[in-house]
Amino acid sequence: MKKIILVDDELSSIQKMISMLIDQYDLSFCMLKEDPLKAIEYIRNFDVSAAFLDINMPLINGINLAEKLIHINSNIKIIFITGYYYDKKYLEQKFKNNLLSIIEKPFTKEEFKKILDAINGDLSNYFLHTFGNFDLLNNNSPLNFYSKKSKELLALLVDRNGINVTMDEAICALWPDLDIDKSKILYRDAVWKLRKALKENNLENLVTFQRALLHINKIIPCDYWDFLKGNRKKFNGFYLSSYDWSLDTQNYLNSLIEY
Repeated sequence: MKKIILVDDELSSIQKMISMLIDQYDLSFCMLKEDPLKAIEYIRNFDVSAAFLDINMPLINGINLAEKLIHINSNIKIIFITGYYYDKKYLEQKFKNNLLSIIEKPFTKEEFKKILDAINGDLSNYFLHTFGNFDLLNNNSPLNFYSKKSKELLALLVDRNGINVTMDEAICALWPDLDIDKSKILYRDAVWKLRKALKENNLENLVTFQRALLHINKIIPCDYWDFLKGNRKKFNGFYLSSYDWSLDTQNYLNSLIEY
């Protein structure tokens, strides 16, 4: 059973949410109200998979506490909780693969559930490969998609780096020369096939599907996202080579290397 700690000054809302969801997971929780010293001691004594940390705490802020926890357990996943605006790009660059998510108060049951799904599931064998041709790998083997366009749609979501992608934006990228009615049919078909492929590989939470709106959740590693966090060793000068719409991003990545 995986262990999770929560360090927050408003545990009541989290406790209520956990009580609604806990039976669905093979997880145990230790709740520590604004007590970073107990969190550090707990990490030393137990193998903890993830830590929910309030960024704003009186004794030590969540960012500094995260650094201390990672120093003890380099594999721990960090989920920051905040009621204020924080520079997500800064946090991603600072904590790289240890950062699982940043959730803003008040968060929803669905948001919380997605994070628990990611912690509970073993996604360590998956990898999003963008430098060159695009692939979603499982143990270095490419996953099979039901169509080229459903695979390309996932690549577009990866390229957008967690930002919402509307149906119109996806159509403009994937079917720029088709009339709107035909392209909407093809879009819905690609969405359905992408959803099916992800579900069959226990990756339902990789993409959030809403009406005419999609975005990717960063629950598995990706070479492009690692590059944006400062790890540029894997970049070979090529990015999503099969897709014309990726050229702007490739030029941007090349400019960073040249700089």
